[in-house]
Amino acid sequence: MTLVEQAPDAMAGTRRAWFSLAPDAALAPGTPGRLEVRLPSDQPAWIVPARAVGLVGGVARLDRRREGARIEVEVLAMSGSVAVVSGALEAGDEVAASLRTDVEEAAPAGSAP
Repeated sequence: MTLVEQAPDAMAGTRRAWFSLAPDAALAPGTPGRLEVRLPSDQPAWIVPARAVGLVGGVARLDRRREGARIEVEVLAMSGSVAVVSGALEAGDEVAASLRTDVEEAAPAGSAP
């Protein structure tokens, strides 16, 4: 498999990527598939609510309850209601359930498998 092109997805704060398969691959062009992304073990990743992540000034951010800080994160994956991010989070940190500043609810960040 070869990476053909990648581009930022401004709505989700993620990146989209297009790949080409080897000529002898069994999939026809345009056939959807799944890609499993394996992260380096030295890169901590956290599972947070997808709504907690938003773009501020073109940068993915979330509100961390500790110190009331809005921090920059890198979105590694997003699926449905969860996002996998890396950034200045620690186990047990709470993040706002949504990036709106008037939301009081918090959800604990969980370590990604």
